[in-house]
Amino acid sequence: MSEDTWDRVLGDIFAALDRDAAAERQLIAIAPRLSDEQILRAWAYLAHDEASRWRARGALAHEALQRVVGRAERDGRGTAAVRQLAAELGIEAGRVSRLAQIHGVIEGGALDAGIVEVLPEIPQVLGGEVCVQETGDLTQGEA
Repeated sequence: MSEDTWDRVLGDIFAALDRDAAAERQLIAIAPRLSDEQILRAWAYLAHDEASRWRARGALAHEALQRVVGRAERDGRGTAAVRQLAAELGIEAGRVSRLAQIHGVIEGGALDAGIVEVLPEIPQVLGGEVCVQETGDLTQGEA
């Protein structure tokens, strides 16, 4: 699809995010296919409602960070590129990395009791209480 098409898709998703949490999952799914500018637009759109938009912001941070790190390695810019990305997103560099890490954990299915100790934001990202099962896995709601 062309960038104009992705712009229209992104605009439709923004409208749907106001109505339906399922659209947030769609944004997470298309994050790898967005242009850098589209990632920044989506980030800005979601910034006003951070608490309920953790997952989408994590997906965007993950994708943007992967791109920046790849370019930094290729161009020899190191952490300066990550700091620049963080400035463009309006957050600290550590926050970009943290959001990307949370996204990676959730998408990778590596949720267990130890993860909540390291990433205490996980219950908020998953939309509520998280319980540790006898197997050590996490689920939403009661154990």
